[in-house]
Amino acid sequence: IIPWLGFDSYFIQDGRGQSRGIWCLWNSEMWKVEILQSDFQFVHLKLRWKKQASWLLTVVYGSSNFQHLKAL
Repeated sequence: IIPWLGFDSYFIQDGRGQSRGIWCLWNSEMWKVEILQSDFQFVHLKLRWKKQASWLLTVVYGSSNFQHLKAL
């Protein structure tokens, strides 16, 4: 499905329980992406658009399951 959506690169962090995980999708011709850290509720990335300065992005899935929240 990812190529059909028009992306050539991706990182998928698997979820737990009802969560389907976190999908990070990008085109490598435009973006340089480095996965710095990930867990089932977040992905922390370093991004660079073409030749611009790098910046950080953290994508978070906040579980509604109290046991998962308590584990953090």
